[in-house]
Amino acid sequence: MYNVGLDVGLFKDRLTFELDLYQSNTYDLLLDVPIPQITGFSDMRKNIGEVRNRGVEFTVGTHNNWNGFKWDASFNISANRNKVLKLGPEDAPIITSAGVSHAYFKTEVGQPIGNYFLLIQDGVFKSQEELDAYPHFSNAKVGDFKFVDADADALFLGVAAGGAAGAVLAGSQRQNQNQRHNQGQNFLHLHFKRTSICFIVAGVPHVYTLLAS
Repeated sequence: MYNVGLDVGLFKDRLTFELDLYQSNTYDLLLDVPIPQITGFSDMRKNIGEVRNRGVEFTVGTHNNWNGFKWDASFNISANRNKVLKLGPEDAPIITSAGVSHAYFKTEVGQPIGNYFLLIQDGVFKSQEELDAYPHFSNAKVGDFKFVDADADALFLGVAAGGAAGAVLAGSQRQNQNQRHNQGQNFLHLHFKRTSICFIVAGVPHVYTLLAS
């Protein structure tokens, strides 16, 4: 674990720079681990595993006072990566339902926490000939959705069996599919006598969200 920071002020701190680099490991993650349903339950919570967070944050700011009119502005950008390092003695992946049909959360060593895998729609079956020639669920019929066959027939065999085999990595519970989290924030504060105005604009790019109903 480390956290290294650098602060620089120029022109009597009218222009400032801040840089922060960090890495931390979290142990004994509280996760829902699947267990044999003969027990009467589908999963149980355990303190299991280890995850590493690594990131960087940079801020540039300016601070000014013009005859009683004060204004401050800053721009901040940060990026974070998380990676699962351990999942118990056998490092077995944890696969749980995402709450919608054929969608699954998967936490595994070497990947971010909670990647979600989905069936990706690729049109509809327009004829019986097309249906017969393309991998499909046993109850599929003409007019039903056609899904991308990402891993040969494993797409349908794996999902039907309650696994994530063959389904497409579509994102993460915490981050996007590129295993990162980036965000930026702009800040402007104007102050004159007893009047203050503050503007804040924040954003997070390239985020994928699973909508379940």
